[in-house]
Amino acid sequence: MLSQQIKRQLSQIDRDLLQIADLVDTIIAADQKLRAKADILVSIPGIAKVTACAILTDMPW
Repeated sequence: MLSQQIKRQLSQIDRDLLQIADLVDTIIAADQKLRAKADILVSIPGIAKVTACAILTDMPW
């Protein structure tokens, strides 16, 4: 019973994370300046989308 609850919670967390990732993509795509910054960041070797988004949250506007 406990393991089933944990599996359901983990499934919900996975769905939530996918929804958040989609929202982040939508926000970046909708803002030309933000999209340009993200494009520059992901062009750097070793920087992928998740890292670029994390960096963008800390960058000054």
